[in-house]
Amino acid sequence: MRVVIFIAVLISSDACKTMPRAGCEDSRQRPIATAEERGALLNSEPRSFWGLVLDTHSKRPLLGASAYLLDLNVSQVSDSLGIFRFKQLPVGWHHIQLKRLGFEQITDSVFVSKSSGATAVFELSVPRSVRCLTVTTT
Repeated sequence: MRVVIFIAVLISSDACKTMPRAGCEDSRQRPIATAEERGALLNSEPRSFWGLVLDTHSKRPLLGASAYLLDLNVSQVSDSLGIFRFKQLPVGWHHIQLKRLGFEQITDSVFVSKSSGATAVFELSVPRSVRCLTVTTT
């Protein structure tokens, strides 16, 4: 499991008007490869927590990943860009569990501050037993 925490700025819906055409491709067509591209998708508002969920192997966003804050009993689901968002959270440490069908579940902790909130990138991987599956035909 690899978690990267960083502060980022959200690009408005008009962002593609000023970005090169290659930067406006449908995210399902290519992986979000750089920290700058990931950072452009996430915003850190006070007392909020934004996350980006990627497939470890392809580095592509995962639609439908469940993000569950264990201590608050609230959950969100990642959208087609792999992003989920919690608003108006209590300041402090929160335990988060991420899972999606066909991927290994991960649990981690995040700190939400009063002034800046938090953002993180999570990578989910296919279980080792599935990655090592060998099919033999006769």
